Amino acid sequence: MGGAGYIGSHTVYELIDAGRDVVVADNLQTGFRAAVHPKARFYQLDIRDRAALDVLFQAEKIDGVIHFTASSQEGESMSDPLKYYDNNLYGTMVLLQAMVAHGVDTKSGLLSTWILELL
Repeated sequence: MGGAGYIGSHTVYELIDAGRDVVVADNLQTGFRAAVHPKARFYQLDIRDRAALDVLFQAEKIDGVIHFTASSQEGESMSDPLKYYDNNLYGTMVLLQAMVAHGVDTKSGLLSTWILELL
């Protein structure tokens, strides 16, 4: 799902190679802990879990979010659309609410896995 998936983990490597301090949050539903850069701080959580997000945002100084957590399997999205609405729409709403509550810029990036970048 998040920074432990293919696109997210490559983004994390690029950010760290560019000198950024990176926090990765991923529920490991489709990602792999081993794919996360060793210099990134890792939190295993789901973006739909507001309490877990609050803990993360309180523990880390987050200046921006790159969000890649959308479920994106076309066939499954047709056979189980409610799963996709739950993760993609509701999950993004919960993440945005947590960002607003913790004073994080909500225009910093909404894509599809999520990586928290400390600028």
